[in-house]
Amino acid sequence: MADTSSVPEVAAVRVAYRRRTGLTGAEGGGDWSDSLRLPGNRLVLAVGDVLGGDLPTPPSVADQFRSAARVLTQLDLSPAQVLHRLDVLAESLGDEYTSSCVYVSCDLSDGTAVFASAGHLPPLLRTPYDPAYRVALPVGPPLGVGGGEFEERQCTIPPGSLLALYTDGLLGHALGEDADAAISELGRLLDKAEDVPDARLEQTCDHINSVMLGSGEHTGDSTLMLAELGRLPEAEAAAWTLTARPTAVAQARDLIRGRLLAWGLQGLADVVELLVSELVTNALRYGISPFGLRMTRDAANVMIEVSDGNPTVPRLRNAQVGDEGGRGLHLVDELSADWGVRSHPQGKTVWFTLGI
Repeated sequence: MADTSSVPEVAAVRVAYRRRTGLTGAEGGGDWSDSLRLPGNRLVLAVGDVLGGDLPTPPSVADQFRSAARVLTQLDLSPAQVLHRLDVLAESLGDEYTSSCVYVSCDLSDGTAVFASAGHLPPLLRTPYDPAYRVALPVGPPLGVGGGEFEERQCTIPPGSLLALYTDGLLGHALGEDADAAISELGRLLDKAEDVPDARLEQTCDHINSVMLGSGEHTGDSTLMLAELGRLPEAEAAAWTLTARPTAVAQARDLIRGRLLAWGLQGLADVVELLVSELVTNALRYGISPFGLRMTRDAANVMIEVSDGNPTVPRLRNAQVGDEGGRGLHLVDELSADWGVRSHPQGKTVWFTLGI
């Protein structure tokens, strides 16, 4: 049986997936997957496979992995951090169950994608310039083994690329005989997808699922997730590198004001300039170069991000009378619609949104 589920609406991306449930009472395995939208036109994709050994996998076990991944994603952690915390949580399930997982965070503003893997099969990526290939990732141990190190790989994905995440059940009977050949066959099917006039992602997902699995019965679950990745139009995003000088604050205000004027959103200028001034000041005072400023917008919100090379995450604190600092994040918290901090291999990014 093939299932499809709604996926979050994110500008410049389409996602489709199919899951076929194995025979009731089958031994081992149980798939889980999720796709989540994050602020700033970012999308997280995750696919996992519970490795139950010789024991049947209760649906609740896969659900627990999925629910935990969803909660951790909302904390805006990096892919490696999510896998590390999932590994710790998985140990609480006991020794009976572990899970593989591939976790991808996609930024549609600049095409950046960050991958991390816990014992999972390699994602496949087909770009407008290259046939489908396996994304080379450092693969950590499955979740629940404990003590493993999870590494990330970052790359820039060209607009119009097709990303495939899947579980071993999709490879069918070929897994036990020649998994490498089965993955190559999946890659050939991804390449053929662009030859279909007006191909629709849902139809492509159905076709690949049908070819790979056939019509026979299968003991284990199988999952296929396809993501067609685009890029925000240049008119909807802008990014700058700031100098590590006191004039950077004024420079940031000028850049923000000019972009808001171009977007016809000058009514937001006073609040946005105030909050940007606070964040850039904090970055210069406590951060490490390089310093970056980025703005994106969609139909409902404007998002502003200030980044620096210091991975230390700032915290809200109660500023005392006479303190020189400590009030910037309180202003952001009071005046923005939403805000947060995310870490990444290059440092951290503090962001906030305002409704249009």
